[in-house]
Amino acid sequence: MSFMQNKVHIFVCMLFILALGACSGGPQPKAAFETYASDWENENFENMYEQLSTETLENVSPEDFVDRYEDVYENIQRSDLTVQPNYPEEWDVGEEGEVQFPVDVTMQTRAGEVSFSHDVQLSLEERDDEENWYVHWDQQLIFPEMEEGDHIGVTTMEAERGEIYDRNENGLAINGTVLQVGMVPERMEGEEEQSIEDFAEELDISEEDIEMQLEQEWVNPDSFVPLYTMPEDEQDYIEDELMENIPGITFQPEDSRVYPYAGSAAHLVGYVREITAEELEELEEEGYGSHDLLGVTGLESLLEDELKGETGEEIYTYEENAEEPKETIVEKEPIDGEDLHLTIDIELQENIFEELDGDSGTATAVHPTTGEVLAMVNAPAYDPNIYVAGQSAEVHAEWQEDPDQPLLNRFQYTFSPGSTFKHMTAATALDSETITPDEDFDIEGLDWQKDESWGDYEVTRVKDPEEPVDLRDALVFSDNIFFAQTALEMGGDTFEEGIKNFGFGEDIPFTYPIEKSSTLAEGDTFENDVMLADSSYGQGEVQMSPLHLSMTYTPFLNEGDMLTPVLLKEEADEVEVWNDDVMEAETADTILQSLIKVVEESDGTGHEAEVSGQTLAGKTGTAELKENPDDDNDQLGWFVAFDTDEADLLVTMMVEDVQEHGGSGYVVPKVGNIMEEYQP
Repeated sequence: MSFMQNKVHIFVCMLFILALGACSGGPQPKAAFETYASDWENENFENMYEQLSTETLENVSPEDFVDRYEDVYENIQRSDLTVQPNYPEEWDVGEEGEVQFPVDVTMQTRAGEVSFSHDVQLSLEERDDEENWYVHWDQQLIFPEMEEGDHIGVTTMEAERGEIYDRNENGLAINGTVLQVGMVPERMEGEEEQSIEDFAEELDISEEDIEMQLEQEWVNPDSFVPLYTMPEDEQDYIEDELMENIPGITFQPEDSRVYPYAGSAAHLVGYVREITAEELEELEEEGYGSHDLLGVTGLESLLEDELKGETGEEIYTYEENAEEPKETIVEKEPIDGEDLHLTIDIELQENIFEELDGDSGTATAVHPTTGEVLAMVNAPAYDPNIYVAGQSAEVHAEWQEDPDQPLLNRFQYTFSPGSTFKHMTAATALDSETITPDEDFDIEGLDWQKDESWGDYEVTRVKDPEEPVDLRDALVFSDNIFFAQTALEMGGDTFEEGIKNFGFGEDIPFTYPIEKSSTLAEGDTFENDVMLADSSYGQGEVQMSPLHLSMTYTPFLNEGDMLTPVLLKEEADEVEVWNDDVMEAETADTILQSLIKVVEESDGTGHEAEVSGQTLAGKTGTAELKENPDDDNDQLGWFVAFDTDEADLLVTMMVEDVQEHGGSGYVVPKVGNIMEEYQP
């Protein structure tokens, strides 16, 4: 052995002995790595850098080290990082004074859990007259799949949004195709001004908006500039009219959320739009991306979690300027949103919507022996496709300013029900034995008051039959005085207790949130005789939603039980009772026979709804929106009708401003038409 070889051998041996000494009585590799692991778990990257070996420090700058970790971890949305070293029972120090042991790393990422094991090497070094162990680092400690020069990328795989269907598999909100109509500047053949003018006039959009789109920085002569979105069935119009007559026009198909029934189901189904920056800031952790769709109103919003699904993600390595991923680190497949099947019958929904054409009002339809909701209609309405197309700013402003309030979802709110409330007063009076079905009331004239304490206030009725009135007559002719006298006879406590059985003050057990119905404003009581009298025929402070009112008529076909409304088909397998025995079965049958006479008898208030071959029962109501008897305010016209033979349809309709159209008589034939046309 030469002298030089001998010196090297002696040096290595001394280093080895030094390392062994350090492993026993001096600085410990375990203690050093525990500090490093703690900083790693807590993302103290600057501290981690100070614990790297000299060799690592010579190859990696502090900026590169910190930036690399911060960029990668932020990109993959790292959380819950744990570093678990597997220390040996006895340290095996290498020839150059290094130790090595495996480390298990686990973390959560946007694509799911990532776990890996990697060997860590520590070297004993002397710095500032002190010895310690330092980590020999390479980027495989970020991910083992990474090689020199690699980067980390993330790809999002969109989940397909669930679709919404009616009971017969007709799509109410579907993933379809729309046509983006736009211009290609070089195809305008020198007629730019005329093309812009003609296109703006044809589609009722502003020339300024078109010019602004065409003047964007990215637009080249051969660029397609989208300007207007149209439904797929307008392709012939685009090709034969627009493209033939306006130079530069063309179109491209585009995937989109589509609402085939437009306004007729708008308030029920709602719509989606692209998520805003503010919404994304709140929802990014739930998996939303910058161009994701978000339900804004209706079922699209209420059932967003079910419809959205889960976005898929892939985290991978890639080389600089490479177009394809190099190696996948972790991948989460997208989970498509859930398709929702409603109990709604869209044909019936459209028929009701057509009957409300030109009016402001709302209607609900239910299956009276199952509780399935068949229609929830609002008029006037808006076209949700406008919002999805991104052309909504000006149109939305117009809708907001429209005095008929097409954006208002009337079926979600409560209104004065007028005389459609009387069946509940009748049921409470019969079950409390306040009256009997055949008991006559001697009432004279068209107005009445209890005594002089009422001052100028009187209860009025429309018809004086000039003979005693029993319950059947009072329902057929809608006699307010009969019901006012009945309520005063039973007293406020009995009246209130009976009416509460019908769900007043309760949250309606229903998928779509509906305002609670109420009988009294806060602080008021039925100790006030005038309030009690007015409430008996659905005036006073009584407020009901159309859906709740519909459900209060279901006891007549269910032996006194009031059913729970159901909107999702999966929940309709079993009939659910909201409140049982809200009236005795005998009482239900007694009142039902009178409600049939409301339609059957020629002078019944609902006679114009009579349909040949059907036995309909019903009740009209004209609610007066006035603060005192001298007011000449608006009226709401109501009619509730149901088929007692097939027992498969119950319709409640309310129309605003019927004071010039015959009150509730304006609504009756509309509902009759619906009953006649219905084919389940």
